[in-house]
Amino acid sequence: MSVNDSLDPYWEDFQQAPEYQRLALYANPLIQHFFAAVSQAIIDSTLPLKQWRKQQLAEQVTDFVTAAGDPPDAIGDVILLGKYRVFAMVMTFLAKRQKLGISAEALPLVWQQLERQYDLDSESSRADEYFLSTLPSSVSGLAQWQSYTAADIADYTQAWVDDYVASAAWRQRPMGVSREFLSTTVADLTTLAYDRYRKTPKTWTKRVLQETLSWKFVWQQPLTATGAALIVPALTAWLAWLGQTERLNAKKAANYQRYLRALEPEFLKQMQDEELFSTGKLLYTHMVAFGIDPNAEAAVDAFMDQVIGYRDEDLMQEVQALMPEAALADQADWEEDFEADESALVPDDVRAILDDEQAMQQAAELYDPDSAANYLQADHLPAKGPRQWQKAVAQQVHAQGVQAGLRLWLQRDRYALPQGWQAPAIVLQVTQLFDLFYAQDLSTPASWTPAMFADFGDWLRQNEAGQALLLLYSSMLAAQAAAGSLPAAQSSSLQAALRGEPMSGAFKAKPGKVISLQQAKAQLKHKPRAER
Repeated sequence: MSVNDSLDPYWEDFQQAPEYQRLALYANPLIQHFFAAVSQAIIDSTLPLKQWRKQQLAEQVTDFVTAAGDPPDAIGDVILLGKYRVFAMVMTFLAKRQKLGISAEALPLVWQQLERQYDLDSESSRADEYFLSTLPSSVSGLAQWQSYTAADIADYTQAWVDDYVASAAWRQRPMGVSREFLSTTVADLTTLAYDRYRKTPKTWTKRVLQETLSWKFVWQQPLTATGAALIVPALTAWLAWLGQTERLNAKKAANYQRYLRALEPEFLKQMQDEELFSTGKLLYTHMVAFGIDPNAEAAVDAFMDQVIGYRDEDLMQEVQALMPEAALADQADWEEDFEADESALVPDDVRAILDDEQAMQQAAELYDPDSAANYLQADHLPAKGPRQWQKAVAQQVHAQGVQAGLRLWLQRDRYALPQGWQAPAIVLQVTQLFDLFYAQDLSTPASWTPAMFADFGDWLRQNEAGQALLLLYSSMLAAQAAAGSLPAAQSSSLQAALRGEPMSGAFKAKPGKVISLQQAKAQLKHKPRAER
C-alpha cells in the first residue's frame, strides 16, 4: 500500500493558484496530463510526501531526464520540459501549504541547481517553439501558434519603439522612462498576448491587457515601486504616438490607452501585494530591499543560505555541502555590512561622519547601491543648450545622491521617512532621483528648479506608489539644506513645488553651477566595492 495518496483532490485548487498561471504556455489538457504523471510518481514513492526534501526532488527530476533519453529528441524535449515545469509548480503549490519537508522559500535555489545540472534552461526555447508550433487548435481552443507570426510581431513592435525613440515625441515621454525600459515592457506585453491569447497589437482586448499585466508584471517582473508606476504611463505615451502616426488605428490606440488607465489603480495595488508574487519574484524583491545585487552570485548565495537556514536547517546543510568555500565565506551583503557598521556607531560617531566630508565620501563608496555604475549606461540627453552630458559630472552627481541618502538615513530620528523603509531602499531611491535628473535634464542639485520638482510631484501624485516617494524626497531636500548642500531658499522652494504649492517668488537656480570635476575625481578615487 502506498504511503502517499493521489494528488487528484488538489487539482481544482491548483487550477486557481498562481503556480498554474505560470504554465500558461500549455493547454489545460496537457497540464492535467503532466499533473497526473506527477501524482503517479508521488504514489509510487516509498517516502511520505511530508518527508520530501531536496534529495527526493532531485531524484524525481533525474527520473524525468532519464525517461526523455540522452540526448532527448524534439518530442522528448517537450515531454521533459512539460513534466519538469508542472512538477516544479505542483511542488511549489504543495510547499506553500506545508505538505512537503521543504519550504517554498527554499525551492527556487533547488530548481536553479537542477536546471543548471541538467541544462534545462538552454533546451527550453527549442522545446517551447516545437510545442507551440505543433499544438492542435482543437486542444488549445486557439488558432495555431506560428513562429513566423511571433517573430513578425516582435520585429514590427520593436521597430515601432525605435521609431518612437527617434521622434520628437520621445522628448515628451514620462520622466524616468528609458529606451530599454520601454523596449522590455513592450516585448513582454506583446509576446505574452500572442503566446497565450494569439492576440496581435491590432486585436488586443481589455481582458488581454488586464491578464497580461497581472501575470507578466505582477507575478513575474521584479520592479521597484517607481518602475511599476512607469508601466502604464510608458505604454500609453507610446500608444498615443502610434495612433497619431497611424502605425496603429487611432481608435484602437485610444481604446488601449483608456483600458490601461482604467486598470492602473488595481495594477499598482497588486504590484505591492506580495501574496501575488511568484516565489522567485518575492526572493528577488527581498534581495533588492536588502541591497543585494541579484547578479552578484556570491551575495545571492549568501542571502539564500540565510533564507534557507531560517526556514530549513537540514536543507541549508545539504546546500552548504555542495557550495564552494568562497561562496560560503562571502556573507557580507549590503544590509549586513550596513547594520553591523551602524550598530557600532554612537551619536558622536554619527556626527563625526556627517561633519567629515572625506568620511562621508568613503561611506558612500562602500554603500553605493550601484557600484557597477549601470547608471552610466542609461539613456540620457546628449546636450541641453550650452550643457553637454559628461561622464565625470554624472559620476559626481551619483556620488552626491548616495551621500544624500546615507545622510538622510543616519538622521532618520529627525526626518519623516516612509514607514517600514530601511537603509538600502532609502539610499537607492534618493540616488536614483539624482541620477534621473542629470540623465533627463542634465541638472545637478545646484541647478534644480521648482518647475522640475512641480512636474515630478504632479506625476508622483497620480500614482498610489508615489506617496511614499513624495515624503522621502521632501525629507531629503530638508536634510540637504540642513547640511549646507543646498541653499535654504532653494530647498524650501523645491519642497513647496514637490507638494504642489504655487511657485510665486520661487528660488531660481544659477545655470551651470556644478561641483568641479576635480572634486568628482576625488570622490571616485576608491574602487567600487565590486572590484575589491
